[in-house]
Amino acid sequence: MAERRKIGLIYQYDENWIGGTYYIQNLVAALNCLPERDKFELVIFTEEDKQFDDLINTTKYPFISRGGYVVKLRFIKRLLNRLGRLVNNKNVFSVYNQDIDLVFPADRITSFKKDQQFLYWIPDFQDHYLPEFFSENEIERRKKTRDDIIKNGKYIVFSSQTAKNDFNTIYPSNSLTRFVLNFAVTHPVLNDTLQIKEKYHLPDNYFICCNQFWKHKNHITVLKAIQQLKQEGHSVFVAFTGKEYDDRHPDFFKELMETVKELGVANQVGFLGFISREDQLSLMKESAAVIQPSLFEGWSTVIEDGKSLQAKIIASDINVHREQLHNYSLSLLFGAQNKDELAAALLTVNNISGTVACYKQNITAFAENFKVIFDTITSA
Repeated sequence: MAERRKIGLIYQYDENWIGGTYYIQNLVAALNCLPERDKFELVIFTEEDKQFDDLINTTKYPFISRGGYVVKLRFIKRLLNRLGRLVNNKNVFSVYNQDIDLVFPADRITSFKKDQQFLYWIPDFQDHYLPEFFSENEIERRKKTRDDIIKNGKYIVFSSQTAKNDFNTIYPSNSLTRFVLNFAVTHPVLNDTLQIKEKYHLPDNYFICCNQFWKHKNHITVLKAIQQLKQEGHSVFVAFTGKEYDDRHPDFFKELMETVKELGVANQVGFLGFISREDQLSLMKESAAVIQPSLFEGWSTVIEDGKSLQAKIIASDINVHREQLHNYSLSLLFGAQNKDELAAALLTVNNISGTVACYKQNITAFAENFKVIFDTITSA
């Protein structure tokens, strides 16, 4: 049998950006759908051994091996490269010397062999369109990273056509080869929903909103819609999950709790914190609908979760959500900051019905499309 082609995957578990963690988990799990002869050998680069072990246990992928330690070696590389620039203005240290056919998602910090093929990934361009949610330093950092990719890279992938369009608009003269790869989710075995509802003290009928507590996730519109319905004589309950801290706006969650009191909806909301993936998905499956109110996304994991569970979805009417839900009949859209439209959707979502395609097709397409991108790059 021919030697398996190798992909170097950079993987980090980060609860502050769990979407990036889930992205790699879902990619590895999806690659299990490929025929045995087409499966890649995955060389995993992580911060610590536990992350590598957890990835194996989560995905059950058969051809996987340990690469290097990302953070520790990055630190060494920075030091040595800084020294090298002082000596002769050249990088003098290459961290990973394995023969790998493709590195993904590549960055401009971690150093691999110079003849390696690199595939970059930019999740979205939120800082460009919603700069008020970022510090000037963070905006500048992101711009420098993208400028560096455009200057030195050859290949880049986006999770949506929307993100690719944004990239082309912001960087019209770029010469990168651009791909679109819609990701799909693979779920673990779910927990008993009745026990989970009791565990989190939820009523029989509830909506759920699963987002980190970042300003652009737009929790405030959900709270205002709940208040609007209360004033009209309707009572709804919304459970919120997600890490209750935003390092860009450390006081945001506290301010949100004050808003809950001001709106008088404290008994109609539940803040569950960062819960296990299994618990979260079980609650999403049993909910009256999944709410995704975000002002900006690259390709929403929450929406993919809802589609996989065949749950009803109420989402903000932004370009990428329209793209994700264009053929998903169990969904409603509302103006992203229009509490009246969201309130109406919460009341009428029970009335929508329809059949949806088997989600397994999305997972298989994720793997097959990644393979096409791999073949295109490595055969160039």
